[in-house]
Amino acid sequence: MKTAETVEHDITQITENVFSSMLGLEAKRRDASADAGGANPAMMLTSLVQITGAWCGAVTFECTREMAKQIASAMFGSDAATVPDSEICDALGEVANMVGAPTSRCCRRRSTCPCRR
Repeated sequence: MKTAETVEHDITQITENVFSSMLGLEAKRRDASADAGGANPAMMLTSLVQITGAWCGAVTFECTREMAKQIASAMFGSDAATVPDSEICDALGEVANMVGAPTSRCCRRRSTCPCRR
């Protein structure tokens, strides 16, 4: 049976792999209680994918608007300075999906999910 720490490590690895292999970017983990380096909350963007089945939960991805522009630029080959909002939204949704699918497999069985006891 996986522990909460093991699952957390697996999800961190999944996220780092998505960023490096799919986007050519480095993911930096931060504590959820951190303030995103002083970023204005109004400038933060969030994407979410819900997971249902044997395990129910959600994968959320949050970043600054500037980081979202870099992600969209890497994903679509756009200029980060002029990337349209539609590409930013698509890119963030895709990041949540790319991290969410393997996370779902990681937490599929009830006994492996740190949220279920």
